[in-house]
Amino acid sequence: MIRLEDVVIEAPQPTRPRLLDGVTLEIRSDEYIVLCGPNGSGKSLLLKVLAGLLRPRGGVRIGPPAVGFLFQNPDDQIVGSTVARDVAFGLENEGVALPEMRVRVDGALADFALNGLATRAPHLLSDGEKQRLALASSHVLAPPLLLLDEPSARLDPLARTESQLRILEARRRGTTVVVATHRSEEIVIADRVIGLRDGRLVFDGTPDALVDSPEADALGILWTDLHRLWRELRRLGRGDPAGLAWNDTRPLLAGLAAS
Repeated sequence: MIRLEDVVIEAPQPTRPRLLDGVTLEIRSDEYIVLCGPNGSGKSLLLKVLAGLLRPRGGVRIGPPAVGFLFQNPDDQIVGSTVARDVAFGLENEGVALPEMRVRVDGALADFALNGLATRAPHLLSDGEKQRLALASSHVLAPPLLLLDEPSARLDPLARTESQLRILEARRRGTTVVVATHRSEEIVIADRVIGLRDGRLVFDGTPDALVDSPEADALGILWTDLHRLWRELRRLGRGDPAGLAWNDTRPLLAGLAAS
């Protein structure tokens, strides 16, 4: 779907290190990929390169005709005068017929618990509600490629779980998903993890392989207590006494089936 070859983004000041430095990466269709790394590692920049919003040095080939993008700050992408009009904005630009548009907007509002806020002005929303609105506006387009920058930021635990369910649902429909996050509970359900540090790609593998990688502790990951315990047991060679692998998606998939 996308191939990057030796991508470089220079810092504004020549004396500073490159913001992205020689990133070579291939993203295949139907993957669920997580980007992780400490603040300033280049995650947001790489997402913008993948979306075609930044033109770096190096070869970039973007395959899908449409990309759904979630900015780190929801205020950067909210344009509608009401919640419902903001969700409908992208569909209007694509020329979707009004009856279908209404169905898809209503579905997106329901998916992100915004039903009761359809006529509310976005500037009156809380930070968490704005984040859910930005997620709804990204998901409603059902694009072949979905790029999400810190989708769980500003969300409470329940809304965070609902967001994960919607991402898994998009993945199940065949959408290629790339998510930038620090949270281990979002990392472990991915097909593939890409680690960045100082603008360089330092890890590319499965979530399970990340446990044994020497880079794992330098990627700024916020480990849950359960995942931290699981890692220590893994290092000691004792496995998980509960019999539930750290990247087991059954609890989330059960929630998706029930939703």
